[in-house]
Amino acid sequence: MDQFLDFIALCPKVEVLSTGAVVETKSLQDKCFLEAIMELCQDKTFRTMGDYGYIMLAVNDEAIKGPFFYSPSDFIKYLKELGLDRLPGVTTLYGTQKKLSGRYPNWTFTDHPDSKEKLRRNNVVVRFVSAYNRTMRKLAEGNRKDFS
Repeated sequence: MDQFLDFIALCPKVEVLSTGAVVETKSLQDKCFLEAIMELCQDKTFRTMGDYGYIMLAVNDEAIKGPFFYSPSDFIKYLKELGLDRLPGVTTLYGTQKKLSGRYPNWTFTDHPDSKEKLRRNNVVVRFVSAYNRTMRKLAEGNRKDFS
């Protein structure tokens, strides 16, 4: 840090505003993802921990423009980085992955759930996408007001 300040002293046109500022590391996309997951948790949309897997797979199938998760471990790591702690295990997510074939929204469930359960599983994703997009619009609108 001292070397940096010494360098700044050599640059008379640079004004140091703060040397102890905390850098915001979450992107807009990360904030929206976190808010959407938190909303689903609050609304008790997740009936099982395996429901997180539907979100992971739908995001990979481009239900939203988001990150790509190469494995359930990557998804869990991402959720932890967002600050979430009560999460499914890798085995649970692999189990969810095995129940699906096809691409979202045209999934086929290999465990043959009844029509009510199929609808519920798809609605987990629909509610996530809706919450994600709503948060994205709200934050984007807030950013526009900041620049007006």
